[in-house]
Formats: sequence, structure tokens, C-alpha cells
Amino acid sequence: MPSWVRIITIWWSLVLLLSAEHYWHLEAVALTSEEESSNLSPGPQRCCAFVDNSPLDYEQLLRCIVEANDAGGGSSTSVVFATFVSPEIYSYALRNALFNQFYFSSRSISTNTSNTGTGTGVIPSRCLSPLTGDDYFPDDRRWNKIRAIPMALRGWANAYEYLVFIDADLIINNWKFDVHSIILEYGGNDTDLILASDEIDMANTGFMVVRNSAWSMSFFDRWWSLKGSPHTSCDQHVLNLLLQQLVIDGDSQKVRIIAASLINSKWPVLDHFHASDPVLHLMGETSDTRTAVAKYLVDGVCRSTLRDDELAVTSHVTPIKLKQLKLIAMMAGFEQAKALCRAMTHRVEQECELMHQSINQLCSPVNLQGDGIIDRDQCLTLVREAQSVHNTILDHDRAQLTPNPSALFPGALSAQRKLFHVQQLNMLLFDELKLAVGGDDKTAVAKQCILLLDETAAMVDMGSATNRAYIHHKRCIVFGSLAEYEHSQSHWERAVSMDMIALSEIASALESLSGDTHSDFPGYVLTYSQCASRLSAAYFQLGRLRDAHDWVHAALYNVDKLSRESSSEERLVRKELLRLRLHCARICASLSYWEEYDTQMEEVQALQQLLSV
Repeated sequence: MPSWVRIITIWWSLVLLLSAEHYWHLEAVALTSEEESSNLSPGPQRCCAFVDNSPLDYEQLLRCIVEANDAGGGSSTSVVFATFVSPEIYSYALRNALFNQFYFSSRSISTNTSNTGTGTGVIPSRCLSPLTGDDYFPDDRRWNKIRAIPMALRGWANAYEYLVFIDADLIINNWKFDVHSIILEYGGNDTDLILASDEIDMANTGFMVVRNSAWSMSFFDRWWSLKGSPHTSCDQHVLNLLLQQLVIDGDSQKVRIIAASLINSKWPVLDHFHASDPVLHLMGETSDTRTAVAKYLVDGVCRSTLRDDELAVTSHVTPIKLKQLKLIAMMAGFEQAKALCRAMTHRVEQECELMHQSINQLCSPVNLQGDGIIDRDQCLTLVREAQSVHNTILDHDRAQLTPNPSALFPGALSAQRKLFHVQQLNMLLFDELKLAVGGDDKTAVAKQCILLLDETAAMVDMGSATNRAYIHHKRCIVFGSLAEYEHSQSHWERAVSMDMIALSEIASALESLSGDTHSDFPGYVLTYSQCASRLSAAYFQLGRLRDAHDWVHAALYNVDKLSRESSSEERLVRKELLRLRLHCARICASLSYWEEYDTQMEEVQALQQLLSV
């Protein structure tokens, strides 16, 4: 089918989706009252006027939300909520803040954190921003909450027993949700911090319930002081270190990690969300998707003409609606980025990267599974459309022609921009390699990947350890992908051959780096262990049990070392350790290595206990 036919097919599917009224029409967010809007409480409802404006005035909307925050300040509740917004995320952050403000302003929420009474009242909240002086780390604003929390407990939130800090991409989905019941059940006398479990790290920081205590302030001060620690790239990685230290110090009871479904979402969100979930946290989604969902929710709640304390108890967003919203947002983002990339504007790198990011989001494994939002053929069409853009630009350059007469850089591309397009094209080829189904197709794409990697190597300084490691790592991915295909076909001898090449490449990548302080080192170690584990599995199928035993131990050694020395993605690393130890135990049983088998199973039980949150 021609690519233009596939694109039309995708868009026609979207039109049909939009016409399905029972999927798309936001059910009335109100119950039964006929009150006029003039009777609404002086809270979030009046902010809807700013949402209706086009273009939306974010500064006015922020001021209105702050005033709505202040309107709830007289409540007797012992809990206060807070979030942080900044200009680059206003499009979804302010809409989410407004939607949550309707929840905070509802008047049927328990406000007592002790078990001596119930009490009800408006939940106070605070919308922090650079304007409030809470932009402590503009280079990575994920860190702002880590500093804002102890500052709040020492300042404006000092009168409250608990501070609940939520991320800007999180909304309260089910308005029956009562954080006080969470505190009563999980916030015992020795617990000062309640977090949700995470699929990758040990805990997720998107919803934090913090007791106002000297311990909490000291803990967050320590957390803040450790930003930039080796092998960490975000606040959650540092939290992994702190949680390990609490266990060593015998203070692990201070932090309670509870099931994600209680106060957060489980990643990947679109695959696990249920309409009745208390919270919807769009972690890992793009700004376009977050904005589409936030706009959908706020438009629905603002269409209500009823008092905000009579709103329905759920957002009425469903898993199907989430996937549909994401599909439309990402397709629109892809088409816009493709047009701007082709136009060769001065922001070409940013727009071309967005084109590739849109494909990664749309064509993730979750979206391609079962009732996913897109199929493999559609993804291949998008990949090839993007490849065509980069190839056109590179072809113009090779012919020494101006890609666009109105471009800001006439003539041939600079070496840096040419390298950028070659690298983007290579990543798109990797995408095609993952999507290819047949062995011949995969082999053909793999050859293109290797040729383009050779072209990349000729354009960069291969005396640089980082560049050498990059090329070796990418070559490892190519041969690893071929090995995975051979495994799926039970071609064990060919799988061994491909994995041996992949292992050689990733070993060269690790040797190229000067030390394990390089930011890519943990990821390279995991790649090595996955190759070694896959090779062990192939040898096991071939009956070469001693070879299988040797290679699973090579994988175990590296992952175990990584687990002890790095705090990045700790839960993911422990899951990999668990998988490897189970595989090793199976091999030991086949070899009658019963002593080692018992040791491996003891380690398995310990890991299962650690991962049982």
C-alpha cells in the first residue's frame, strides 16, 4: 500500500473515532442541580473563563488558580496539597492545576488525620511557580519539589500536619479519593513519608505524602544535597540511594512505599489505567499528550453549570479515551514536526527530534500490543515518511544544492547539521529494524544500519572514547536485534553467532569508556548482561549446559555489581537480577549443581521480598 494511502487511512480512522460520541463526549460532570453559574462559590469555576479564551492567557489563568487556592485557606483540614508549574509546561500543568482545584474545592472530603473524628471542609492547596520563588533548580525542574517541600514545612505550610506534593502531570481522577484515609492506614507514628512503588525505581515521587516533622525536613535537605551524585540523573535515582541508607541505618520504617494503584499510576499508564483509579499520572508521556488530556478534562468540567461542590465523583476519562487522545495528539505533533523539519527552519534539530520522539511514543511496544492505538504497518509508514525527510535533506547536501532557498543556511549543510541528520536517520533505521517482521527484511535493514554507522564513524572523531563507545553500542543493538529474531524462530546456532558479535561490540563499548563514572556506563552494563543472558539461553537450548552456566554467571556478575554500585533504575536492575538468578537456578538443576541451586533460590526469595511492594 502506498505511504500516502496509509496516512489517509490513519486520519480517516481518527475521524471515525471522533464520531463515536459514546467514546468522546465527556459525560456530564455534574449531578442534578439546576443552579445558575452566578451561584457558584468563589473558587475554580470562575477560572474557566480564562480557559475559554483563545489564545489562552496563561498568566491570567495562573493568577486565578492562585486566588482559588487562597479561597480554601480557612479550612480546618490538617493536610495541604501543593504542585509546581513553570512556563514550558503551562499548557498542561495549569489545566491540571485547575482540574485538581475543583477536587480540592468539593465539600465532601474528610479532613481529620486522626481516628478521633471525621470532619469535612475544603482542602487547601498551593500552586507554586517561579513567581512564588520556588524555582530552585531551573536546569532540571524535577528537583524543585525536593527543595520546595522543606522550605514549605518551615514556612507557609508550617501549620499543617501533612503536605501532599503532586507532580504537574497528575490529576485526582476519582473524587471519592480521600488522602486522609491513606494517612490513617499507612502513616503510623514512625512513618514520615508515604510514596507509591515504581516499575523502574524503588519509588515514584509524583505523589508524596510528607509529615511535618524534623525528620522530614532533614531527609529532604539531605536529598537535595545529593543531586548530581554519580550514576544518577534525576531525583528518583538519588532517592534509591537514600532508601538503601535507611535500611542500613535501621530507619526504613520512616518511609512507607505502598501500591501504585492507591496514590499514583502504574507505568506504562495507558496500559494499566482504570476509570475508577484515584489518580491519573501521565508519567513518561509527551507534552502534546498531556496537554490533550488536560484540555479534555478541563473543557468537560468547565462546561458544567453546577456548583463545584456538586460535581460528579470521577473525571469520566477511560482507558479508551486516553488512547484516542494520545493518538490524535501524537499524529498532529508528528505531522507538524515533519513539516517544520522538511522546511529547514532555524529550529530544525528540535523539530526533527520531535518527529522521531512522536514515532517512539506512538509505536512503543505497549501501543502495538493487542488493542493498542496503532498497528505495525502504520508505524512503518510513519518511520519511512520520517526517513524520506532526512534522506531528501542529505541528498540535497550531497548534490551541493540548497535544501530550501529561504533557509537560514544556504548551500551545503554544515558538518554538524549533516551529522545530526545522519544520526536521526540511523535511529529511524533502528525503529524499522524493530518493526520488521521477516528475517530477510530484518537483515536488509540491519545492513543499512551498519552502513550508516560506518558513515557516522567517518564523520566524528573516533579518537574520542565516547564516540567509539557510541558506535560499538549501536552496532551491538543491530546484531542483538538479529539475535532476538533468531531466538524467536528457535534458530539457536544462528542466535549464538549473532549474540557473540553483539557481545563483542558491547564489550568494546565498555572498554572504550575511561571508567564507570560515564553517564552511559550503567546502560551499557545492562546491555552486556542482556546479551550474555540471551547467549546463555541459546546454549541451554542446544544442550551446552556448561557454556550456558558460564554466560549466565557473566551476566550475573555485571548486574550484581551494577546493583551494588549504582542507584539508577534500581527496581529495574533488581528485576533483571531476579530473572538471571531464576535462569541460573534452572541451569544448575540440569547440571545437578544442587549447592549452587540452593544459593540461587535463596537469593531469588530475597529479591522477591524486596520487589513485593
